[in-house]
Amino acid sequence: MWACAALTLGSFAASAQASCEERPLEFRTDIRLPDAWELAWEAQWPDASSALSAWRADQFQALQSVWSLWAPHLGPLRAQCQALDLPESSAFLLLWSRADNPLTPGPLAGMDNPLRAMADLGMSPSEAMAWAHTQSGSAWSLSDWACAVRTGMRLMENMDLPEVHVVQTGETVYSIARQHRLPPACIAHKNNVWDDIRPGMSLLIPNLSP
Repeated sequence: MWACAALTLGSFAASAQASCEERPLEFRTDIRLPDAWELAWEAQWPDASSALSAWRADQFQALQSVWSLWAPHLGPLRAQCQALDLPESSAFLLLWSRADNPLTPGPLAGMDNPLRAMADLGMSPSEAMAWAHTQSGSAWSLSDWACAVRTGMRLMENMDLPEVHVVQTGETVYSIARQHRLPPACIAHKNNVWDDIRPGMSLLIPNLSP
């Protein structure tokens, strides 16, 4: 029985890989220029070569994984940043302040919002980065953490990353696939899920090659 199940799952995975080829990620056409905080970070932590190599690995897999968790939060956070006269990069920095490893952050359930505190304290760009590093509890040095964060931030802003679908109550891989006019196997393969999705889960919608 287990051998048959393993064979079926193996066949499914092979079939999905064969029929779900995605377009390579490209840069957006509406790239935003770096804001004042980002320019300051790039001047203070200019060495991003190792961080860039890590983010680029396996067709930006780490970047896409982070994006799937954070995309649903960015709209409200950006609006709050605008209301508080904070740069847009502070929204990303707040999210990364929850990541002890910038490349593999966890879900953000129950996250509070200290953006107003950031605004009220009048932090400089370097102070804000150091604050976020402390909040993350990371064992990485501030320099390494800052390089990974500011590089990942700009890539996330500038790459044409996949659409993110937040699972609603009652939805299945099949119903989500119908919404996006994609084969269910492609969504399942992209997110390593099948019948185990649950409300609130973020799924990447693959951008298939023509």
